[in-house]
Amino acid sequence: MSAICSSYAWRFWEESTASTGPSSCPPSSPRSCAISRSISASRARMSSRVISLISAPFPLHRPLPRETPISPPNPTQDPQTPSPPGGRRPPGVIGRVWARPGFGKSADHGGVGVRLTLREGLCPFVGSRGRLGAMNPHRYLDVFRDETACLADLVTYRDLDAPVPCCPGFTAGEVVRHLGSVYARVTGWLRDQAPPGEWERRPPEGADLVSWFARQAATLHATMASFNPAEPRATWWPRDRTAGFWWRRMAHETSVHRVDVELAYGDASGLDEDLAIDGVDELLDLWLGYRLAARVGEDFGRPVEGSEPIGSGQVVGISAGGVEWRVSLLPQSVEVVRDPSVAEGVKDLDAVVSGDPSEVCLWMWGRRPESAVSITGDHGAAAALRGALARATR
Repeated sequence: MSAICSSYAWRFWEESTASTGPSSCPPSSPRSCAISRSISASRARMSSRVISLISAPFPLHRPLPRETPISPPNPTQDPQTPSPPGGRRPPGVIGRVWARPGFGKSADHGGVGVRLTLREGLCPFVGSRGRLGAMNPHRYLDVFRDETACLADLVTYRDLDAPVPCCPGFTAGEVVRHLGSVYARVTGWLRDQAPPGEWERRPPEGADLVSWFARQAATLHATMASFNPAEPRATWWPRDRTAGFWWRRMAHETSVHRVDVELAYGDASGLDEDLAIDGVDELLDLWLGYRLAARVGEDFGRPVEGSEPIGSGQVVGISAGGVEWRVSLLPQSVEVVRDPSVAEGVKDLDAVVSGDPSEVCLWMWGRRPESAVSITGDHGAAAALRGALARATR
């Protein structure tokens, strides 16, 4: 799994037009990654360059009035995505993905060897608690604003060459550069309704990295805040073609990488509980339930012969913050179901992973060791889940 964080893998992942998610890193040592404390005082200390940007005359945060209803998009299936059998998904099932290695092209999914069964008429922010992860969409913008300010403060006047322990070979400065490049690209997605043809991967020659990062963050925040979260926008997820997809994705993208930078400096706070629960939901739904198809059945649009099976029938429960999920890892499919009975024990399950929501979410992202969570049952099944997540997010 260390290869996931090789410089080649990082560049190749960035060059894909299909994803903008934190790289999946192997679990680090307990000594370096088992740190969990309250949000550090650095979060309240914002660097002067960030203050100047957030105090700029243009509107960086223009949320909708709280009483404004969020209208769902037209529930029309993307022409590239087939409808579920019978037109509806089974109750409680987030989604299934069939990855049929080596069977070549198929008309089921744009000529690629993958067939997806997706839910119809997706309304944004619908999730395990009535909304997507029970978070008000405006909360995502608040998280993004706070986390980018915290990140800029963390790296200002500090060693940008400090290594990130959970991503061998990477530094705090490389994480900041990567995030700035992602923000520039997402701004283009939102503005132009398509991935940009040119990607600003690094600051102009001679420019200060942290100042460039702060400008990209401010520009993206202003761009996201200019849209209703339910407004149709181009995304790389067929099930959510709204601006709200990017609100959510960038909140999680930034918070996980903020943890990376804190670890580089020898400390790390966790994630707020609501964000962590939503992060688990996003990992299972978006990354494991959708992106793993691209990792198993195709290689960025090219069918792959003889792809490695996803699992061998392991069934793993996840419990965090009063929300439970059941994940079945089959050779050519993954099924994720929200299942309250998971909390009752390991009956009909190979393993249950539970703990503080922040630790569970960060373990799933490879930012915490196994010792940070509680695993009941077969540890090998939990490791299989972690391995599948690594394949989905790398």
